[in-house]
Amino acid sequence: MNLNKRAVIIKTIVCIILTLSISFFPEASNSQTSPKAEKEAKVQSSIRKPQDVRPLQKGKVEKVIMDYHSQLPNGQKQREQLIQIKTSTGQVVEAINSIPPNLSFQVILKKGDKIILSQEDGAIYIEGYDRTNVSWALLIAFLLLVLFIGGKKGALALISLLAMGGFMLYGLIPSLKMGISPLFAASLFCVLSTLITITAVSGFNYKALAAVGGTVGGVVFAGLIGSWAVFAARLSGLMEVEMESLHYQYPGLQVNQMIAAAVLIGSLGAAMDVAMSISSSMYEVHIAAPTKQFKELFQSGINVGRDVMGTMVNTLILAYAGSALPTLILFTQINPELLLNMELVVKEIILSIVGSIGLILTIPLTASLGAYLFSRSSRLLLNSQSLQGDAEKIAV
Repeated sequence: MNLNKRAVIIKTIVCIILTLSISFFPEASNSQTSPKAEKEAKVQSSIRKPQDVRPLQKGKVEKVIMDYHSQLPNGQKQREQLIQIKTSTGQVVEAINSIPPNLSFQVILKKGDKIILSQEDGAIYIEGYDRTNVSWALLIAFLLLVLFIGGKKGALALISLLAMGGFMLYGLIPSLKMGISPLFAASLFCVLSTLITITAVSGFNYKALAAVGGTVGGVVFAGLIGSWAVFAARLSGLMEVEMESLHYQYPGLQVNQMIAAAVLIGSLGAAMDVAMSISSSMYEVHIAAPTKQFKELFQSGINVGRDVMGTMVNTLILAYAGSALPTLILFTQINPELLLNMELVVKEIILSIVGSIGLILTIPLTASLGAYLFSRSSRLLLNSQSLQGDAEKIAV
């Protein structure tokens, strides 16, 4: 299949997926809210921050006029800055930047800083630093590297990435808001993402089919094991402030199953990598020795999988550990027995170990399916050669 036909097929699949996702998973904001849910939302109205509703604009600090400490009603002192700002519309305004004691919310400004601000009833609020330039610079560098090094396959990979992003925004997230099982929604997302990504890079062939089957099988098994682990460990899923906020904003959201869904999505990329490496290696063996049968092809796939497994399992566990590094430092001061029973710690253990189990299961599943498909292709080749030989004998 040539590249143009492949690109047309991929674009068609993307359009179909996006259409289905919009049709089957409409935005939760359009759905009716029960009186009970409205009451809970009002009770928890404090979690809706002002910056969520005020229009935002960009600005630049022209000058720090004053930097001082003010007296709070409770007797404590709070640092404040009187600053002069030039907004993106060219307006020059003055605002007070209150710096709270909590380090994670502090925004300490100096001349030349780019910021995000909002205005309401004449008052100006400093929302934070403007970090969009850094994000855009990294994104452009990423796109250029993918296109420069990957060429046409890199472009197809970017198309599949956009398709996955579209399905996540218009399919997965709205379905979770509506109360659909996170495990089911994440499984469907993983199946479609795997199909799009692998077929975009490899095309429609036995190699891609083996990689898709191995990946989907591995991550679905991981999701089922993760779902059992969440139930057995009696995790609520509300160990973080953000999750509790979501629980009140979207009462139908099954928060406890979000952990199992996170296992599926978190291990998907590594599982695809392993499955594609095994399938590609088995394909090359099949091309070099077309007469090899199931057992020999399966053993080749397992050997490749064992080599890949050591590094990929480390990659997955280190990725989870790296994201929780500050928390791990704090946990070194806690009693080990108490530590291993804390919900936040158990959640990270489930994510890393169950994700690695799914990665390991991907190896035999991909090797088995690839061996079956390639050995079947070998039998068809031998049969055609035999028929051709018989035809030549008859002709003679």
